[in-house]
Amino acid sequence: MILKSPEDFPQADVIILESTYGNSLHDNNMTTPEMVLRWIEKACLQKKGKLIMPAFSVGRTQELLYALNQLELENRLPDLDYYVDSPLSIEATEVVKSHPEYFNKRIQQVMKSDHDPLASKDSNM
Repeated sequence: MILKSPEDFPQADVIILESTYGNSLHDNNMTTPEMVLRWIEKACLQKKGKLIMPAFSVGRTQELLYALNQLELENRLPDLDYYVDSPLSIEATEVVKSHPEYFNKRIQQVMKSDHDPLASKDSNM
């Protein structure tokens, strides 16, 4: 959702990589701003509760932050407090933000009007 798609690379003799759940097939669960907004409205506004969204520190957290940012830019983000309660997620997000050259074309376009597409004005990260 945020980064460029992987590119082909020349033949290699050996490839070493980490692959959590690499031998499993998973549904393509894309986070959309609409999905995030539905959960915020249901849990926080309708039920007056708190919404906790578990997320891997690399990838999913940044997708959620991007979705919150998009809702804010569209003036649809409810006036609530939002927190990333994970030092590793915060650090990983800073690393991702420090390499905008790897963002996909959509994020590059957003960055022309929004210098930080992974933050909202009220986020506590």
